[in-house]
Amino acid sequence: MVFPRFPICFFLSDFWAWGACRLDFKFQPLKFLRMLMMKKFRKDQMKNCFEQQDFSSVVQVDGKNDRISNLPDCVLQYILSFLTTKEAVATGVLSRRWKHLWTGVPILDFDDSLLYSSQLNLWYPLEVSLFMNFVERVLLLRDASRIERFRLSCRVCFSPSRVHAWISAAVRHKVEELDLCLFVDDPFSLPHCILNCGSLTVLKLEMNCVLQLPCSISLPGLKIMHLGLVTFSDDKSTQRLLSCCPLLEELAVLDCEWMNLRCISISITSLKRLIIDELPDFDSNGNSQGCQIKIDARNLLLLKYSGYLTNEMHICDVSSLVKASLNIPMLCQTGNQIQFSRFLNLVHSVKHVRSLSLTNLTLEGLDPSIRLAKEEWTPKSASRGFLSRLKIVDVQNFHGNDAEVHLLQILLECATFLERINIFCCKDSLGCSNNQENMRNHLQSLPRVSDSCVIVFS
Repeated sequence: MVFPRFPICFFLSDFWAWGACRLDFKFQPLKFLRMLMMKKFRKDQMKNCFEQQDFSSVVQVDGKNDRISNLPDCVLQYILSFLTTKEAVATGVLSRRWKHLWTGVPILDFDDSLLYSSQLNLWYPLEVSLFMNFVERVLLLRDASRIERFRLSCRVCFSPSRVHAWISAAVRHKVEELDLCLFVDDPFSLPHCILNCGSLTVLKLEMNCVLQLPCSISLPGLKIMHLGLVTFSDDKSTQRLLSCCPLLEELAVLDCEWMNLRCISISITSLKRLIIDELPDFDSNGNSQGCQIKIDARNLLLLKYSGYLTNEMHICDVSSLVKASLNIPMLCQTGNQIQFSRFLNLVHSVKHVRSLSLTNLTLEGLDPSIRLAKEEWTPKSASRGFLSRLKIVDVQNFHGNDAEVHLLQILLECATFLERINIFCCKDSLGCSNNQENMRNHLQSLPRVSDSCVIVFS
């Protein structure tokens, strides 16, 4: 069988076509094993297989005996897991010993972006067919071992029925980590088995359509959930999803559409990390009230928010919060008082954290309000807040303008326990070493309440 346009290296049947025909793959077991031994292997990860064998004796091949092929299957499959699935399957032609090893590799990664031509960024129907057949054959010939991680990215090769079958096959193999990136043209619902998978610990879903959820959801072992680009359908089903993950530790909601929601409560006792990245409000009037997001997570350690405060966040209990990061661009440029009020409430809710990160866009957005309320932005008023406990300050993208210098002056005068200020200069403003030296001398001359504080420029 001959496929035009493809630099065919080797294949024994249709099954090897996509796995090998577009891959200039020269597998060197000895070199690869040595690299992994030095850089990636941890001895404790393979102690059940090696049983205190000396690694150096394993990687030495004397020309007659192939000691690599004599390694236990679990070790070789662990090695193959560092390859792409395409490359791992291609090793099946090395020898009879390697023929079926790939069928037990714990990590499967299928990405149709490999179909794109590196020069023309085009894809061809024949390649799409080969990719789909390849995925199905890999899953069909797989042994009974469980799948640790299953990643499927379909931006071109999307067939609802076949994608359903692939995902269901992964669930039957008791998949632990499921990473799906699906670009769909028509409404698409996920297999219900995903949201009732007891073995699942990590779920990452990126899908540009409405998230249709089943009536019954049970994810007893899920610890990490990332949702990207999805459109939430309604309050009831979304709340059901968040309430059926009793062990959830990390929740990321990235560029999702909240427009169908009115009020959602994120009340998860086990939650430790919450990341919300919102899309801008495309409402022409800019008066959209958005969704009310109530956060009640007493064990939360990290809160990262990036967006335009389209939705209103009510933080009820985050008493354990250690680090917060806020990025609200164009805060005051829009003149939206609702947005500014939501920002103040958000900052007030996280004022007790040890580390608070505000992006330069957020600070620049605050600048007009600071000038309007100049009598309130004084050392006397600032000392009553969290500045009295501040120890380390990082200033990114420093321009050296009056507002920034004034802010540093207040920090020096109010932060009793301040130990260090790290200033990362903007090259466009303070790129010259003389400018940095002059600014350093000026800041060093400012009065400070902490004698041990040092100012470092980078």
